[in-house]
Amino acid sequence: MTKTRLAALLVIASGVGIVLYGQGLELGGDRVDDLPSNTETQTTLASAQTTESGEESSDLVHELAVRFLENYGETIDHPATQAKLFEERRQLINQHGAERGPALFEEAVALAFPERERAILALIERLLEYNAWLSEHELNLREMPMVERQGAIWRKRQQLFGDDADLIWAEEVAAMEERQQAMHEALDRLNEANEITLEETAYQLELAVEEVYGDGMERRLISADALGNTLFSLDSVQAQLRALPAEERQQRINELRRTLGYSEQAVERMEERDRERNQRWENGLAYMEKREQLTRQYSEEHLEEQLNELRREHFDHAAETIRREEENDFYRFERSRRFGLN
Repeated sequence: MTKTRLAALLVIASGVGIVLYGQGLELGGDRVDDLPSNTETQTTLASAQTTESGEESSDLVHELAVRFLENYGETIDHPATQAKLFEERRQLINQHGAERGPALFEEAVALAFPERERAILALIERLLEYNAWLSEHELNLREMPMVERQGAIWRKRQQLFGDDADLIWAEEVAAMEERQQAMHEALDRLNEANEITLEETAYQLELAVEEVYGDGMERRLISADALGNTLFSLDSVQAQLRALPAEERQQRINELRRTLGYSEQAVERMEERDRERNQRWENGLAYMEKREQLTRQYSEEHLEEQLNELRREHFDHAAETIRREEENDFYRFERSRRFGLN
């Protein structure tokens, strides 16, 4: 490294040092007067440069250390700031390989933040463990309902990071709330989009998900089932499906599922489930019609006997369950029929 280049780096480091260490900044209620002084930082950088003068790795470590100071130094006490260094490490691995990348990262962290090196590297190790856990359990997490999935993720975060988990992922939580609001708005529009085709609705749903979530972990955890449940929950979709003959309706449902990423095996399995649901609804609606007739024909003292017989005729072993539901004024076949869902 030339003297001019070294001097320029030290000027940058000096500027960062003045901002960080010269004014006793308040960070999260804790003073940082005990941070290493600007002079100490310059001495450390100069000493390391002298030890490995002329070596390319030394130049790179110095550049990384200065960049870390510039980008993260002001709030390096915060766990959330320390966690941001994880992405720096990942980029170094992508650029310099799985062996040299981590070594460069650790040297740069030691040079930039000698007083916090151990704490930062310990947090990075926990983040590595956390990401390995995510990768290992990605398929299981994807199959969980959203609330259950979020619960499992947060339990793991708190296990590894304790109270710091809330600080590390505070920005993620805020961003997630923004994304949820964006999705709610998109779904509200699609819910009333009666003028577009079923296929266009499915395309618009996928497009909204891509725009809101990109290609990150959250997007990968949104399964075809989740997209399907969302699509078939839309009033606009149900209105169009109700207007179709039964066989054509099933064909369109199958095509929509393929569009959303269901495998052919899954489409066939879901079609069989739909047919079972159709039979159950036909039976249930026939029961409700006969039930209405019985309530007009019989008084209370004979009505229950007639209804018990009717339930056994239509529901066999489930007759008692239906009776208890009706005792609580719940009539399952008065619910809204959602093709593709129930």
